[in-house]
Amino acid sequence: MDKTRIVESDCNHIVVETESEEASWLVFNDCWFPGWEATLDGEPADIAVAFHAFQAVRAPAGKSQVV
Repeated sequence: MDKTRIVESDCNHIVVETESEEASWLVFNDCWFPGWEATLDGEPADIAVAFHAFQAVRAPAGKSQVV
């Protein structure tokens, strides 16, 4: 990830803008738990489990917004 910026954040919601030359993982330091939802550029996105505990979203190359 070349650039990552937190646009908005509270205890139940985060908006992150990313910019990268290649696809990469955006890992959140929040415990993975069923029921969390994510969007990538306004479309539903899968949330993966990173390091056996945390939430991660795969962002494509270029500019993206993850919510």
